[in-house]
Amino acid sequence: MSTESNKPTPKKNVFYFLLVATGILFATTACAYGVMTVTFIRAAEMASHLSPEPVTQPPLIQFLDTNGVDLMIYELGVLCFFCVAAMVLDEVRDRRTANNEASDEVQSDEQPDVQPDVEQETSS
Repeated sequence: MSTESNKPTPKKNVFYFLLVATGILFATTACAYGVMTVTFIRAAEMASHLSPEPVTQPPLIQFLDTNGVDLMIYELGVLCFFCVAAMVLDEVRDRRTANNEASDEVQSDEQPDVQPDVEQETSS
């Protein structure tokens, strides 16, 4: 039998899922903020050439215009937290596994291998 099949499967790190979800949210916010900036600059240029009327912006663009930088800073902070938490949890689990394996080896070293006496048949 293989010793690998006897080992328990490692638990999944929940922080990786949170890290990916937060990363996607951060990337989406950053792209939306970039699109908002470019669109606003182009709209301002066109409005100044065509008509003096102010350009109305969609609610998402208004929100990103007022809170976009703060939102990205908060998301980046959460992203950093989840990144560190995932690494710490992996390290703790690795150390715990190493300690368990070391204690198993120590226990097996303390118990001598006892082999049953086998009568040897001699053929004459």
